[in-house]
Amino acid sequence: MKQINIYGDNYNTKTSKVREACRAFIVNDDEILISYENKNSQLMLPGGGLEHDESLEECLIREVEEETGYIVKVKNKIVTINEYYEDYLWINHYFVCEIIGDGRIKLSKMEQEQKMEAKWFNLDECFNIFKEYNKYSEIDEMRCGMYKREHLALKEYIEFIKYKDFY
Repeated sequence: MKQINIYGDNYNTKTSKVREACRAFIVNDDEILISYENKNSQLMLPGGGLEHDESLEECLIREVEEETGYIVKVKNKIVTINEYYEDYLWINHYFVCEIIGDGRIKLSKMEQEQKMEAKWFNLDECFNIFKEYNKYSEIDEMRCGMYKREHLALKEYIEFIKYKDFY
């Protein structure tokens, strides 16, 4: 399983805070499920932070249901992306998932304020949106970093799908 490291310009070479999260590739034909923030037109793969004694899989199943209303089966881990900014290390684990049922959306207050909803996007269109992460470097550093991370993860997913019979 591949690991990718991203170092922000503001990384001070010493990590004192760590946040670990899990994210899902949920694809149906040529569409991918995205957590979409209507307030600022921002996209991200569904998922979120690991809580207390959760396993990675438990975290992902919980987060996907809370954000999308779908219950998923976790199938394959594709990549882990470590992001280093200031004194933070953000660890994101990416998994292929399959929808197996309907659950209940339970958005956080921040997600509600951003008017988050689950939306299906064309996979190529989504890839191209994330690929343009550099256009946010001057105006929205956080989005730039997130889109870069999601772009790299999606590249790994596409590579996995291309060669999945070998896994």
